[in-house]
Amino acid sequence: MVTTSLNTGKRPYLERVWSRLVTLTWVALSLSLSSCATMVDFSSWAVGYNNSVEQARNQLMLLNIVRASENMPLLFTGVQVVRGNGQNSVGGSAGITRSVTANTVSGALASTTVTNALAPSVTLQVTSGFNFDVVVLDSAEFLQGLLTPISVLTFNHYARQGIPEELLLHLLVEKITITRPGRPTETYQNEPLGRDYKQFRVVLASLLQHGLTTEVGSSSSEAIGPLLTDADLKSGSSTEFSKALPGLFLAKVPGGYRFFRPGGTIANFCFMGEETGQSALPQTSLCADSPIRKARQAEAAAESTDKSVLSAVDASMSVQMRSTSGVFNYLGNLARYQAESGDDILNLHSREAIAYQRQGKSRSMFRVVKNQPMPYDIASVEYRGTVYSLPRDEQGYSATVLMVLNQLFSLSKSVNSIPSTGTVVVR
Repeated sequence: MVTTSLNTGKRPYLERVWSRLVTLTWVALSLSLSSCATMVDFSSWAVGYNNSVEQARNQLMLLNIVRASENMPLLFTGVQVVRGNGQNSVGGSAGITRSVTANTVSGALASTTVTNALAPSVTLQVTSGFNFDVVVLDSAEFLQGLLTPISVLTFNHYARQGIPEELLLHLLVEKITITRPGRPTETYQNEPLGRDYKQFRVVLASLLQHGLTTEVGSSSSEAIGPLLTDADLKSGSSTEFSKALPGLFLAKVPGGYRFFRPGGTIANFCFMGEETGQSALPQTSLCADSPIRKARQAEAAAESTDKSVLSAVDASMSVQMRSTSGVFNYLGNLARYQAESGDDILNLHSREAIAYQRQGKSRSMFRVVKNQPMPYDIASVEYRGTVYSLPRDEQGYSATVLMVLNQLFSLSKSVNSIPSTGTVVVR
């Protein structure tokens, strides 16, 4: 005798039940799949791309510092565009599982039971990928920005943001020239591999004690070119002149006309005069809000009606700024100098630098280690068989230096410095 759970006489009813079960299963399956689709979060991918670009940028900076230390040509690339894509695929199935059970009595087949079961299943698959464009930065416009000296106004901006001026002076100043009456002009070169480097460090420390800083002022309009007459204006030569030097304006002056370059915001080095010693302080470059200058102005006012007269020695100081390319070379030479001189690490000692809260446990300005990579280094690169790292521990001011260098590098670029050709596309 054979018994089946789907009796022939009841098949229409069971089929209706079966159809309803299948429909309800697919409804539940669709709701589940739509819920999974809405729960897909792309934010982690976007943040991951951001972190990857940051790591690549820091490694690029360190790699070129290492090249500079080896006196090798610098080469710069940049990730221009990152294109990410993500796909999620969902699927489902519902099938009938039929099982047959044989019932025996005393070894003989007595009956057969057939059981049908509904077996739904859901699958969810998420895939991601990306491609990016790497641009080789070697255009004439980019190199011009890279080789242009950094302005004192940029120095002043960083100083006003709280970055220690001692750090900025070591990083951005190429040389200092001081002239005093009756003495030869003295030039102090900020070159770590130079023979007078220690003397530069001593002089810079002395200038910082006297309050070496920067102040912002306004420059007056500057006359450009020869005196022009009415005939010159009619001939059109003035128009050609203005095209050759855009940004000038024409003004009437006694005897004719002159082109002028508009004035603007400028910054200059000056001294707050925190120390009373006069040996290393050029007295003609006191800041406008310096206590010593205010006192001298008050003293001069009692003797003269000219409020701008100052009683000061005839001394002067000239500061030559580096270019962004020069900053790379300086850091490379500094890393080489510290490696060759052993324990002679450039540490910062000014009160402002000591009070700076981001230097960690060390006062080292910039620290590069060889063949000691750690999982959480600020940056780490391999160059010619040697691994160079900016360590997280005992880093000193390395992270601050890297931040300034990254921004200076960006200031060296312009919209037109990124070429439309020479792009490497990785897919």
